[in-house]
Amino acid sequence: MAGLGMHGPFELNHWTVDRVIEKAVPGNYALGLYDGHKFEAKFIGRSDDDLRHVLIEHCSKCNYGYFKASYAANAREAYYMQCRNYHDYPEIAKGAHPVCPEGTILRCPVCGK
Repeated sequence: MAGLGMHGPFELNHWTVDRVIEKAVPGNYALGLYDGHKFEAKFIGRSDDDLRHVLIEHCSKCNYGYFKASYAANAREAYYMQCRNYHDYPEIAKGAHPVCPEGTILRCPVCGK
């Protein structure tokens, strides 16, 4: 899914996350399946301050073996990217619209919510 604007896929395990993801950086991610040729995203998320920490938490909690990720300059940029992915891939996003970062009053760049 090149349309997500993320790098990968990478195996979702502590060693790989620690090796390929910088510490204390905001960003976006997708969790999913990979058959060696095609990545199938099943979940889209973001971290406003520490992408590595969030991905490491997913290592023991989810059933998906792979992830894609991208860095964001700040929480606002991560939120905007998550909103775009939410609207571009509603079948993956499932559920409520992304919530703006704590302490902000940002509006979705796609729908204005």
